[in-house]
Amino acid sequence: MTNYQANQQGWGGYTEIRLGRSANGHLVGSGSRLISTRTIPLGNLSGGGFDTRPRQPFSIQEPDPMSYDIDPQSGKITFQGQYGPYDMTCLGNKFAIVNTWDSLETFTFFKTRGPR
Repeated sequence: MTNYQANQQGWGGYTEIRLGRSANGHLVGSGSRLISTRTIPLGNLSGGGFDTRPRQPFSIQEPDPMSYDIDPQSGKITFQGQYGPYDMTCLGNKFAIVNTWDSLETFTFFKTRGPR
């Protein structure tokens, strides 16, 4: 789950992915993130500031791609191969929280039953 609010923009997103172990021992995965209504700055307004009215409604037909790289040794995560690495705070064995300073990412982990 993603909760973002900065520069008069705000939205929430939900991503479901399967993580696998890479050759270097990291947990990596990718998926599609569904996003609630978000604002996209389109340009300067005549009175100053930016036009940030909602432009992208929540749509299952228009997910955003997301990728994750979790380094279990350092406890850090990188998003989209370029954002991070950020520290992760884990609570028990199911929840992780990442504060990127413009968003708060929360994760819930579930163990799968194996290959189907």
